[in-house]
Amino acid sequence: MITLAIIHSNTRMREVELSLKYLSNHPDFSRWQKIIINDGPVCLTSHTDFKIINVMRSADMFCRADIWTAAVESAVHDILVILDGDRLPHYEFFDNVKNIRHKDVMYCEYLMQPLRRLDYGEYVDYINNLDLNDKRFKRDVRYVVAEGTVLPKKNPMSGCVAFHTADYHRWGGMSRLFKAWGFNDVDCYYRSYLYGCDFKSVKCPEIHIFHDREIPLTMFLSMNAYNGVLFYDTWRLPVHEDVLSLLERLKMPIRAARSYDLLGFVNLSTINGLSS
Repeated sequence: MITLAIIHSNTRMREVELSLKYLSNHPDFSRWQKIIINDGPVCLTSHTDFKIINVMRSADMFCRADIWTAAVESAVHDILVILDGDRLPHYEFFDNVKNIRHKDVMYCEYLMQPLRRLDYGEYVDYINNLDLNDKRFKRDVRYVVAEGTVLPKKNPMSGCVAFHTADYHRWGGMSRLFKAWGFNDVDCYYRSYLYGCDFKSVKCPEIHIFHDREIPLTMFLSMNAYNGVLFYDTWRLPVHEDVLSLLERLKMPIRAARSYDLLGFVNLSTINGLSS
């Protein structure tokens, strides 16, 4: 059996309800332990067959490590699926998850991003008839780091992932160093990679449901830049050129990311604005 933990971001009620509608049609849905983790003031409480956990934000910034650890500690089954509330994984993913072994990390091979808001039927049709050339979607590639080398591939820790709860503690879990957006998933991938996890992709799609941006673009990019420098410095790796380019776009020197805390860096970069 598996535990399913859905992370509900505090501004994405429509997306998580759409995800729940889709997941509830899986033939094993009633047999799973189900958890909803709210990370903000708009909390889902009406789903009586779910365990509801509230992990409140601090200074309006979430800590993904606290969210994931709450899911691990609340899981009654050894196999845990952590799913962002704006994701729709193909049912084949869950069928494969039942058979993962210790030190396995399982994820969907394709992360697809719609270019506009779609209705429920369009999402389900696409999941069941994957077409990588469908002009309504683009393939979303996230960076991962292995042996100190940055690789452009789907990050297994980003949005939809399954693993054994005991392994989470053995690789060191997700770091509380990282707040808000950016590099918490990259760091978690790197930790599990160094621990020796075997990353297994299921050849099926996972859709990132279209939604409006929660915060201004400059703030989002500055959080990614700050956390990017923090990640590479923590692991004593050269700061990747993409992070350096992001700092240049923000008109922020790298020393600022190393001198200020996250809020101070974000506030300063917001004042500077983006370069064209």
